[in-house]
Amino acid sequence: MDASKQGFGAGTTHIFNLVAAIWIETNSTEASACTWYFLNVIADVVIGTGICYLFLMGFEQCLANVPCLAFQSGEYGEPPRWGSWLYQMTIWLGIVVSMKICMIGIMIFFRLPLLLFGDFLLEPFTLYPKLELLFVMMLAPVVLNSLMFWVTDSFLKRKPVRRSLKSAQLLVKSIVP
Repeated sequence: MDASKQGFGAGTTHIFNLVAAIWIETNSTEASACTWYFLNVIADVVIGTGICYLFLMGFEQCLANVPCLAFQSGEYGEPPRWGSWLYQMTIWLGIVVSMKICMIGIMIFFRLPLLLFGDFLLEPFTLYPKLELLFVMMLAPVVLNSLMFWVTDSFLKRKPVRRSLKSAQLLVKSIVP
């Protein structure tokens, strides 16, 4: 269930990245949609993952005081309930969309320095546009999204119950006479 949340979130992010790259390119003459897409992917991994984490923790804490809305990410009940998954999926997609809106705003605000950075990173591909397209649309996203999935999985999945040493000792004393 956690993996499907990541999959839907990644698909939503991909669509936003494509639309944002085309929109920014259409409204500026400084760089190609390819550069903007590449910069979107980098920004999602470097900054967006942290924003998603903060939003998720904020939602969990804010809703913890409202019993009918409270949730813990990755906890779907025993046996797992699809309703819990759908609720968490809706929250997660809202978080992903909110992150993308923030990231697009940041990218528009820092457009010129980001363009210099993007041009610098993609400069080796200037003479090889097909190789650039392969790098920007396949290689870089696979590597960067794998890193993002790994980090995101650590905060989306259910947290194991941790017992302190003292509570473990009390448990043992209650079992052993």
